[in-house]
Amino acid sequence: MKKLTWTWLCTPLLLTGLAVTACGDSGRDTDDSATVSTTSPTTTAGTDATNPDTDATGTTGTVMTTSGTTAAPVECDPGLFDCNGECVSLDDDAANCGSCDNACADGSSCVDGVCDLGCVDPEVACGDACVNTDSDPGNCGACGNVCDGSEICLDGSCCAGEDCGGACTDTQTDPNNCGACGVTCTDNASCQDGMCWCDDGYDACGDVCADLNSNADHCGACDNPCADNEVCSMGACALDCAPGLTQCGDQCIDTNADANHCGGCDMPCAAEQMCADGTCECPMGEDLCGDACVDQQNDPLHCGGCNMACGMNQECMGGACVCEPGFDMCNGECVNLQDDQQNCGACGVDCGGAACTNGQCECGNDCFGDAGCLTNNGECIQFTCRAGNAGNTFCDSCLGWTEVTYENWMNDGWCADVTQKYRTDYGNTTRCGAGGPSCCADAASCAGNDNAWHFVNAGNQNYYTGPCLGCANNMNCTYWNNTYTGTYTRLSVCRRF
Repeated sequence: MKKLTWTWLCTPLLLTGLAVTACGDSGRDTDDSATVSTTSPTTTAGTDATNPDTDATGTTGTVMTTSGTTAAPVECDPGLFDCNGECVSLDDDAANCGSCDNACADGSSCVDGVCDLGCVDPEVACGDACVNTDSDPGNCGACGNVCDGSEICLDGSCCAGEDCGGACTDTQTDPNNCGACGVTCTDNASCQDGMCWCDDGYDACGDVCADLNSNADHCGACDNPCADNEVCSMGACALDCAPGLTQCGDQCIDTNADANHCGGCDMPCAAEQMCADGTCECPMGEDLCGDACVDQQNDPLHCGGCNMACGMNQECMGGACVCEPGFDMCNGECVNLQDDQQNCGACGVDCGGAACTNGQCECGNDCFGDAGCLTNNGECIQFTCRAGNAGNTFCDSCLGWTEVTYENWMNDGWCADVTQKYRTDYGNTTRCGAGGPSCCADAASCAGNDNAWHFVNAGNQNYYTGPCLGCANNMNCTYWNNTYTGTYTRLSVCRRF
């Protein structure tokens, strides 16, 4: 596509106290830029310098520079934007995704102005990598949720034990996985410090825990079996059980106290229960939940009642689920305010997709996106369209951000800093305008044909001012400097911190 340039015939005029040049034109199709001379301030052809609401052509015209040369911007079809002299779609161009020169990482594509890594289920995008939040300890259950030290991530939850068949297991105490997954303790034994130990009243005889008072194979001592027609009663082989004992197989059992034969032969109690007067009971302070005795005051799976499990990053204290140390409750979930993207530094502070580091949101790289972008001076900003009657609380109500005031813009260096960032990312693309939405949320919805900026001063007076968006390289902060209180929208900038 050839660039369309114009030869200008100029006559000096005086408008609003400024010397400008009224120019006629004769169109010609050429690849060469015409030159003219002028003493007027920088302006845009087809646009009234005192009222940027009007544009004779509806598109960006040829720019008149103070050097006397013309610089013809690329005229792009609707929906396309000029990025370094090329018309591109900011919605799907991987080299200019959401804004000019915002390139997506290798292997990712641009979808609706956002870089998409193309992660395949069950992986999701966290930062610039595809991860499985079911198993990634650095993004466990959600992006940025980091498990502590030696913890693993299992089914989206941080686990302080080991993965034994898909279950978070403490191999130091689990009798079915004692010391390692699959290592089972024998009957009448428990797991302590990763080793199987016989319960009180039982002795280790080879690979079994035997009651020497009743076990016919180890009667009175290990490997001291009774004859086939004998039973072991009170640690001695006999033809009949002593009074008060019941014969269960080849053993003489006190069914009032034996947890394996509680109240009768082959009536075992649940794990950790004991037999008292022929009835299975949990130790004092514990309750039976399913087939296990638990302390409902501190058991995270049965906190305050059976099957009342605590959530992620919670522990059970006094029968109530509370956040673990280092976590705070936000909307019913325990989060780390130091790195949680939706609760960064305090509940409800959303980083808009940017990372949260030490309780502060990091700035993004899309100036129209939720996370904003950094200027050369280190300011985190976000662009949006703003009506002339928006008032001095617009940035807070629209984005939850802070105002950049007219005074900041004119006197504190914001104009040059922000304009340079805009030029770098978006060239001389115009924005907003008549009928445009106030508080638009992305580059595409902030498109339009206006050239000026909106700000409000300390007296709550709305201004539209320069530099001119559609004028290539124009950095004149007072190109316009007029008050306006209508609903016409122009580009504005808000700051995060």
